[in-house]
Amino acid sequence: MDVVDFFADSKTGFFTVKNDSNLSIVDSNDSFLSMTGLDSVKDAKKRCLKNCVSPNDFEQIKQKLTTEKSFEIEAELKKMAGTCLYGVFTFKVENVGSKESSVTGLLNDISAIRRREMSLRSQNDGLRIGMQNMSALVWEYDFATKSMICDSPVVTSRWKDGIIPKVSETLLSSGFIHPDSLFPYLEMHEALDRGEPECNSEVRAKVDGVNFKWINIKYTTIYDDETCEPSKAIGVAIDINDQKERQLQYLMDMQYHDAMVSDAIYLMEINLTKNIVLKPDRRLKNKMGEAHSMAYWNLVTTMAEQLVYEKDRSFFTNMLSKEYLLNLFRSQMTNFSFEYRSIVTQDEVQWCRVFVNFILEPMQGDVCMLLYARNINDEKIRELNIMDGAERDSLTKLYNRATMQHKIDFALAESSKTGLSCVMLLIDLDNFKVVNETYGHLYGDAVLCEVTSRIKAVFPDTDLIGRVGGDEFIVFLTDVPSFDFVQEKAESVCSSLRNPIQFDSRGFSLTCSVGIAISPQNGMVFKTLYERTEEALYTAKTDGKDCFRFGDRD
Repeated sequence: MDVVDFFADSKTGFFTVKNDSNLSIVDSNDSFLSMTGLDSVKDAKKRCLKNCVSPNDFEQIKQKLTTEKSFEIEAELKKMAGTCLYGVFTFKVENVGSKESSVTGLLNDISAIRRREMSLRSQNDGLRIGMQNMSALVWEYDFATKSMICDSPVVTSRWKDGIIPKVSETLLSSGFIHPDSLFPYLEMHEALDRGEPECNSEVRAKVDGVNFKWINIKYTTIYDDETCEPSKAIGVAIDINDQKERQLQYLMDMQYHDAMVSDAIYLMEINLTKNIVLKPDRRLKNKMGEAHSMAYWNLVTTMAEQLVYEKDRSFFTNMLSKEYLLNLFRSQMTNFSFEYRSIVTQDEVQWCRVFVNFILEPMQGDVCMLLYARNINDEKIRELNIMDGAERDSLTKLYNRATMQHKIDFALAESSKTGLSCVMLLIDLDNFKVVNETYGHLYGDAVLCEVTSRIKAVFPDTDLIGRVGGDEFIVFLTDVPSFDFVQEKAESVCSSLRNPIQFDSRGFSLTCSVGIAISPQNGMVFKTLYERTEEALYTAKTDGKDCFRFGDRD
């Protein structure tokens, strides 16, 4: 049987060529012609290896034909349609070096193998680049020597050739692993040495050689194909320090949160930016029914209507309005609280305190908050009993501090919706202690009443005036038209008190110092504004008294 006929139906390409300059095809089977693309070439002169093998590979074949009787070579094939294949040629030469020699050969297509190799190489390159971008540390663990081999600068700068012998013992004794992570690290290595397919652990280590950071170490074991025993393992360490610190902080926050809201009468998580209730409260749902599933603002107004005492409803909705809360967050307030009266029965109310804690959602940047309330009725009643239910100072009949705080917070909440400016003036009498020491406290009380009259004469009844200390007064102005207007009022107060005060033929001059803060620039709640006025008042005292100073205007 002819050799060509024998290979006719084979997937292996068979051919014979002349040992000429082009290695012209003398005979071949169909598989060879198909693999090389020569089946589409009609011109017999163009049916040659030179036209189907890449130039570099063709030159290597030509060179070997002059010196070797038989050889095997891998070559890239260029099919006529432009498609590239990879094949292994096997040549046999009858008369080496003779141009008349007969050359026979076989061709096997290995394109699929090469494509898989390239794909794996691409995947490995992608994995390596991905690891680099993740700042991951990758190394090899040798089971026979229990050594770690790694080319990272962190390792090579300390251990020669990047080889750490007896790695588990070495890293512990060198202080690379934090003592607190001793047991989880050793447990992981024990599992690794037992031949577990995978094992991992979270430990603190000196990844940068200086500071301890949290890392996640994961080993993947590779087994010997013949013995099925572990031959090596690939270790990967990923920096999880930020994630771990957030996790630990979250656990601490949750413990604080649980303790903080243990006696809450309701508790909700709100997304202010999106105006939605993230986590509703089942107790409110029992009271309000389907209204509880409303959008945040609708829920607030419904709560006010159904659960809040009529006289406190406007205050309640103002304090929980989306605009007011977002303004507080923008002014870097992290939390605040307020009091209101809740309806128990038709004839009974109870005092509650609402607490708000702001949270910035890290992924979307939404402003969220934890909103909860406590029953403070007993505490509030004791407080009101101590104050005898009075809103006003018993001597001057001005509003007291608690009342001023309540009314000012309410006014600030209103102004956040209208955009109007508000101003707080803190007035402190200069050297008032001398009056009491010289003339006695009864005389001093009379002077305080006269001072009250003079302050009230400067401001209309619509402005809030209160006595918040022995010789300290607060005036709160709303809808302030201009900065000059505030200056005029402050100067009027100072000028009014400079006029001599005279009782029982005894006369003397009294001066005052004034600290001024403006909302919203200096704050959106009573506490913040009051602190700014105190700072400004201190400046006025330092500058010689009998003057007024403004808080910083950002």
